[in-house]
Amino acid sequence: MFKKKIKLSDQHAPNCDDSSCRGCDIGEIEVNFTSEDGKEKIKPTPVELFQIALEESSKVVEHDIGIVKRLFDLALEVNITSNKQTRHQYALCCIAFGIYLPLVDQIKKGVDILKEIVAEDADFYEGWMELGRGMFALMCMERKLKSREEEEEQHETDTDDDSEKEYNSISKNEFNNYTFGLNAFSKGLSILKLRDKTNYVKETIRAVKDLQDYGILINNIKPFDHAKTIFTKAITYLEDAYNSLEPEIINENTLSQGMWGSCLYYLSKLKSRETQETKEVLEILDLAIEKLLFTNDTESLGKNLFKEILGQAYLFKSTIENDDDQAIKAFDKGVEYLLETYNEVYINQSVE
Repeated sequence: MFKKKIKLSDQHAPNCDDSSCRGCDIGEIEVNFTSEDGKEKIKPTPVELFQIALEESSKVVEHDIGIVKRLFDLALEVNITSNKQTRHQYALCCIAFGIYLPLVDQIKKGVDILKEIVAEDADFYEGWMELGRGMFALMCMERKLKSREEEEEQHETDTDDDSEKEYNSISKNEFNNYTFGLNAFSKGLSILKLRDKTNYVKETIRAVKDLQDYGILINNIKPFDHAKTIFTKAITYLEDAYNSLEPEIINENTLSQGMWGSCLYYLSKLKSRETQETKEVLEILDLAIEKLLFTNDTESLGKNLFKEILGQAYLFKSTIENDDDQAIKAFDKGVEYLLETYNEVYINQSVE
């Protein structure tokens, strides 16, 4: 375990407006690692440092940002050796730190280390999976930062023309990066499938989540082939897992069904933009709704994760359904699920 000691100065933090406050600006942050009983100081190994930093970054609240940054600093101060696992953990820490702050250069640093590792050991599936994850994290971060930057410029120039914005197109470099990321995922999953089928399902779902996050970011970028490639590959990964295992393992996994349904929904919307023929679109959309309904009928985390997208899928169905009665039913269902989602969000916020 670790304990933190924060030295306060007599200065105020930028967001402090308390007239009675005698000083709240955070100065130096000291981190001590101790045994479980707190009596003995210990020195974590490099891998343990990386793991502590990663764990704390995933559960941090706003006032603990300083301690997490300090943990990352400590982890990244470690001299990495030729040991593969240590380098692997170091790379993950760089990527997580880059996502956390955000710092694109840190993500790139982690990606470069992972490239070196898989070049030395092509059978190291963890390296391939994290390399794919790092590539898509890098592209998502670059897109978000570029979008924010160009929106600020637009606000300053008071113009609404977004036709020339960089984030509204896919550059050759970004295309090469997402192709590389897809290949990394495919390589890692192909190795893992032969070794550990349980972990294979988990890693498939994680990869699909990364692809979906990126696919949503480029969902409206023409040509739509880019987003279609991403969602189609995500669906292919899930289909491969389904065909490689006992089907019940995938059918009973709420998260996999929800992710599968979500990707099918986005794919159906993309296909609707390029054809007036609704039959194929409806077939894909109905399959999406079937899988999303499974998550809603199951008492699990997935029920809340996918209810909103289920509502959106029904509303979309109401716009392309040829049968008027079916269109009305779909519309009513969509409104019902969306209202449930927003009411749950409101209740949760009220409780907090």
